[in-house]
Amino acid sequence: MTFEHLGWLIVNILLPFFLPILGLLSFKILPLPSAIEVRFIALIKDGQWCWTAIALSVSTVFEYLNTQRLSSSSFSRDSLFLFLLGLTTFLSVGLAAGGAVFNTPYLAKPYSLKQWLSHYKTLVTSIGISFLTAILACILHFVT
Repeated sequence: MTFEHLGWLIVNILLPFFLPILGLLSFKILPLPSAIEVRFIALIKDGQWCWTAIALSVSTVFEYLNTQRLSSSSFSRDSLFLFLLGLTTFLSVGLAAGGAVFNTPYLAKPYSLKQWLSHYKTLVTSIGISFLTAILACILHFVT
Protein backbone atom coordinates (compact mmCIF):
# COMPACT_ATOMS: atom_id res chain seq x y z
CA MET A 1 0.00 0.00 0.00
CA THR A 2 1.44 3.34 -1.00
CA PHE A 3 1.44 6.52 1.04
CA GLU A 4 -1.16 7.94 -1.36
CA HIS A 5 -3.49 4.98 -0.77
CA LEU A 6 -3.03 5.19 2.98
CA GLY A 7 -3.74 8.92 2.84
CA TRP A 8 -6.96 8.31 0.89
CA LEU A 9 -8.11 5.75 3.49
CA ILE A 10 -7.35 8.07 6.38
CA VAL A 11 -8.93 11.18 4.85
CA ASN A 12 -12.00 9.53 3.30
CA ILE A 13 -12.79 6.68 5.69
CA LEU A 14 -11.17 6.94 9.12
CA LEU A 15 -11.29 10.67 9.86
CA PRO A 16 -14.94 11.30 8.92
CA PHE A 17 -16.14 8.35 10.99
CA PHE A 18 -13.94 8.82 14.06
CA LEU A 19 -13.14 12.54 14.45
CA PRO A 20 -16.54 13.31 16.02
CA ILE A 21 -15.82 10.72 18.70
CA LEU A 22 -12.40 12.27 19.34
CA GLY A 23 -14.05 15.70 19.47
CA LEU A 24 -16.44 14.50 22.16
CA LEU A 25 -13.46 13.23 24.13
CA SER A 26 -12.42 16.84 24.72
CA PHE A 27 -15.70 17.37 26.58
CA LYS A 28 -15.00 14.33 28.75
CA ILE A 29 -11.91 16.05 30.19
CA LEU A 30 -13.54 19.47 30.73
CA PRO A 31 -14.96 20.33 34.14
CA LEU A 32 -18.64 20.37 33.20
CA PRO A 33 -21.59 20.75 35.59
CA SER A 34 -22.63 17.47 37.17
CA ALA A 35 -26.03 17.61 35.42
CA ILE A 36 -24.32 17.27 32.03
CA GLU A 37 -23.42 13.71 31.16
CA VAL A 38 -21.15 13.19 28.16
CA ARG A 39 -21.87 9.87 26.46
CA PHE A 40 -20.10 8.63 23.36
CA ILE A 41 -23.17 6.70 22.30
CA ALA A 42 -25.07 10.00 21.98
CA LEU A 43 -23.08 10.73 18.81
CA ILE A 44 -24.14 7.59 16.99
CA LYS A 45 -27.14 5.95 18.68
CA ASP A 46 -29.71 7.41 16.27
CA GLY A 47 -27.99 6.60 12.99
CA GLN A 48 -25.74 9.65 12.74
CA TRP A 49 -22.93 7.66 11.14
CA CYS A 50 -25.21 7.37 8.12
CA TRP A 51 -24.71 11.09 7.42
CA THR A 52 -21.02 10.33 6.98
CA ALA A 53 -21.88 7.32 4.81
CA ILE A 54 -24.05 9.57 2.59
CA ALA A 55 -21.19 12.02 2.10
CA LEU A 56 -18.79 9.16 1.39
CA SER A 57 -21.19 7.68 -1.17
CA VAL A 58 -21.66 10.95 -3.00
CA SER A 59 -17.95 11.76 -3.07
CA THR A 60 -17.17 8.21 -4.26
CA VAL A 61 -19.66 8.43 -7.13
CA PHE A 62 -18.30 11.85 -8.10
CA GLU A 63 -14.71 10.60 -7.99
CA TYR A 64 -15.63 7.47 -9.94
CA LEU A 65 -17.56 9.31 -12.66
CA ASN A 66 -14.85 11.92 -12.97
CA THR A 67 -12.16 9.24 -13.31
CA GLN A 68 -14.11 6.90 -15.61
CA ARG A 69 -15.84 9.43 -17.88
CA LEU A 70 -13.71 8.44 -20.85
CA SER A 71 -14.31 4.71 -20.52
CA SER A 72 -17.86 3.39 -20.83
CA SER A 73 -16.67 -0.22 -20.52
CA SER A 74 -15.53 0.44 -16.95
CA PHE A 75 -18.93 1.85 -16.11
CA SER A 76 -20.74 -1.29 -17.25
CA ARG A 77 -18.25 -3.50 -15.43
CA ASP A 78 -18.63 -1.55 -12.18
CA SER A 79 -22.39 -0.97 -12.38
CA LEU A 80 -23.13 -3.55 -9.66
CA PHE A 81 -20.87 -1.68 -7.20
CA LEU A 82 -22.46 1.64 -8.18
CA PHE A 83 -25.94 0.14 -7.74
CA LEU A 84 -25.02 -1.20 -4.29
CA LEU A 85 -23.53 2.15 -3.35
CA GLY A 86 -26.76 3.83 -4.45
CA LEU A 87 -28.74 1.35 -2.36
CA THR A 88 -26.61 1.99 0.74
CA THR A 89 -27.04 5.73 0.16
CA PHE A 90 -30.82 5.36 -0.02
CA LEU A 91 -30.84 3.28 3.17
CA SER A 92 -28.49 5.74 4.88
CA VAL A 93 -30.77 8.68 4.08
CA GLY A 94 -33.77 6.88 5.54
CA LEU A 95 -31.94 5.74 8.64
CA ALA A 96 -30.24 9.08 9.35
CA ALA A 97 -33.42 11.09 8.78
CA GLY A 98 -35.48 8.61 10.81
CA GLY A 99 -32.96 8.76 13.63
CA ALA A 100 -33.24 12.55 13.66
CA VAL A 101 -37.01 12.28 14.08
CA PHE A 102 -37.24 9.26 16.40
CA ASN A 103 -34.84 9.60 19.32
CA THR A 104 -33.67 6.37 20.96
CA PRO A 105 -33.67 6.66 24.76
CA TYR A 106 -30.62 5.46 26.66
CA LEU A 107 -30.76 1.88 27.87
CA ALA A 108 -30.59 1.56 31.64
CA LYS A 109 -27.98 -0.73 33.18
CA PRO A 110 -27.71 -3.64 33.75
CA TYR A 111 -28.33 -5.07 30.31
CA SER A 112 -27.15 -7.97 28.24
CA LEU A 113 -25.50 -7.80 24.83
CA LYS A 114 -28.72 -9.13 23.26
CA GLN A 115 -30.76 -6.38 24.97
CA TRP A 116 -28.23 -3.75 23.91
CA LEU A 117 -28.23 -4.89 20.26
CA SER A 118 -32.02 -5.02 20.21
CA HIS A 119 -32.45 -1.62 21.86
CA TYR A 120 -29.86 0.17 19.72
CA LYS A 121 -30.88 -1.47 16.43
CA THR A 122 -30.64 1.88 14.59
CA LEU A 123 -27.04 2.20 15.74
CA VAL A 124 -26.21 -1.38 14.80
CA THR A 125 -27.83 -0.99 11.38
CA SER A 126 -26.06 2.31 10.74
CA ILE A 127 -22.71 0.71 11.60
CA GLY A 128 -23.42 -2.09 9.13
CA ILE A 129 -24.51 0.28 6.36
CA SER A 130 -21.57 2.60 6.99
CA PHE A 131 -19.14 -0.31 6.94
CA LEU A 132 -20.63 -1.59 3.66
CA THR A 133 -20.45 1.91 2.16
CA ALA A 134 -16.79 2.18 3.14
CA ILE A 135 -16.04 -1.21 1.56
CA LEU A 136 -17.82 -0.23 -1.67
CA ALA A 137 -15.98 3.11 -1.74
CA CYS A 138 -12.65 1.29 -1.35
CA ILE A 139 -13.53 -1.16 -4.11
CA LEU A 140 -14.52 1.62 -6.50
CA HIS A 141 -11.43 3.63 -5.62
CA PHE A 142 -8.75 0.94 -5.50
CA VAL A 143 -9.98 -1.96 -7.63
CA THR A 144 -11.73 -0.33 -10.54
